[in-house]
Amino acid sequence: MASSSILDNKEFFSPPKSDINSPIESGKTPQYIIVCKEFFSSSMDTGEDTAIGENGTPCFEITMGSARPVTYDSSGELSGDGRILFRNTIIRMRYGEWAPKIQEYMFNGKKADSIVVHRMSNINGTNITVQKLEFETCLIKTYTQVEDSIIFSFCFLLFRDIKIVFGTDDGTKSGQIAVQFDVMAAKGELKEA
Repeated sequence: MASSSILDNKEFFSPPKSDINSPIESGKTPQYIIVCKEFFSSSMDTGEDTAIGENGTPCFEITMGSARPVTYDSSGELSGDGRILFRNTIIRMRYGEWAPKIQEYMFNGKKADSIVVHRMSNINGTNITVQKLEFETCLIKTYTQVEDSIIFSFCFLLFRDIKIVFGTDDGTKSGQIAVQFDVMAAKGELKEA
């Protein structure tokens, strides 16, 4: 039986068809907005999050993950070997003027200072960031184009996952909780504000 990979899956590369947050539907809030000063310079109205508007570009999806290798012993104890493994972060978005820039960074081994992905929601007519994924010192590892979509992956040295907490239904921010992981120090830290 032939081996199947994510590159063979046409659905992975196709933009969402009926998602109300799809960036291809006019007037709808994109679900994800990616910011990286080295690649993106287009501007879009993101409502409340004016910091995103400088260099924010919609993307279809982000895939990322991490793991801690674990061993089992005969006494029923679990133990990790202290390593945290991160899979390459994968971004899927439409082809644009940023595509040649991303390829040039990959071809030449240039690092992007930071890549930030905002997960957006529209609360009472205002576009609001509900999660922010921050990656620092990023190296592009793969690039693929399928029709008018591109998929690229990158590795990083520092990662933050920031969840914005809302206290009411009107979109009032009541705080945030975040985790940060420094790959070089192999240390994670939880922060609440």
